[in-house]
Amino acid sequence: MVQKQHRSQQWNLEDMPKKLINDPDDLIAELIEGIISAHPNHLTVQGETSRAIVAINGPRDGKVGIVVGGGSGHEPAFAGYVGKGLADAAPLGNIFASPSPTQIMDAGFAADGGAGVLFLYGNYTGDVMNFGMAEESMAKQGVVALSFVTTDDVASAPADKSNERRGIAGNFFVFKVAGAAADLNLTLENVEVAAFIKLAPAHVVVPAIRSISVVIASTSACKLALSCVLFVSFAAWIVTSRIRCRMFSISL
Repeated sequence: MVQKQHRSQQWNLEDMPKKLINDPDDLIAELIEGIISAHPNHLTVQGETSRAIVAINGPRDGKVGIVVGGGSGHEPAFAGYVGKGLADAAPLGNIFASPSPTQIMDAGFAADGGAGVLFLYGNYTGDVMNFGMAEESMAKQGVVALSFVTTDDVASAPADKSNERRGIAGNFFVFKVAGAAADLNLTLENVEVAAFIKLAPAHVVVPAIRSISVVIASTSACKLALSCVLFVSFAAWIVTSRIRCRMFSISL
C-alpha cells in the first residue's frame, strides 16, 4: 500500500520562489514603473538615475524640501511616504541597500524649492554615508541640505549609545511631522526642530476620563502633543510662536 507523502516531503520549501519576479536585474525599474502606474496623478519620476520618486503636488517655491529614503524591499517605505504634506521625494536604492549619492541628489534637486532640503533616513551605515555625501555635493552646487537621522530602535543599542540605534517604525512619525511642518512653510531650522521627537509621560491619567495624554516634544520653537482617546484615534497639535495651532488626526 502506497502512502501519500506530506506536501513538505514532496517539495523543498526552501527552493520554492516566494515572490513574483520577472528578472532580478529589472526588479527596481519595474517596481518604480508599477508605483507610478498605480498613482499617475500623484507621483512621477525625475532625475537621470530614474530612481527619484517625486510628489506631483509636493515641491513648491519657498518651501523646505523633504526627502526620505533608503533601500527597496521595505514597502510601503519609502516611496509610499511621498505626497503632499509628507515627503516631496524619495530615492530608492536596491533591495536592502542604500540609494547612491547620485540617486539621492536627484531626489534632493527635485524637492528643492529654494528654502533648503531636509534628508530624513534611518541610522544605517550605507544611508549615513551616502546621504552625507549627497548633502556635501548639493552644498557645492548652492543647495543647503541637512541630514536628520532617526534612531528609535531602543533594542538595538543601550541608552548610553543611543546614537548607534537604528531607525525603524518610528520613521513614519518623524517623516509626517517634518512633512507637515514644511507644508506650513516653516524654515529649514524649524522643520528640523519639529522633527526632533522624544517620548515621555506628561502626567497621571484619571481612569474615569479614559484618555492618555503624552508629551512627545517640547522645545522653545515647537511643541507636539499626542492624545490617545477611547475610540482609538489620536490627534497631534503643532504649536509654534510663528503659526496658529494646527491639528492633524489619524484613526487607527
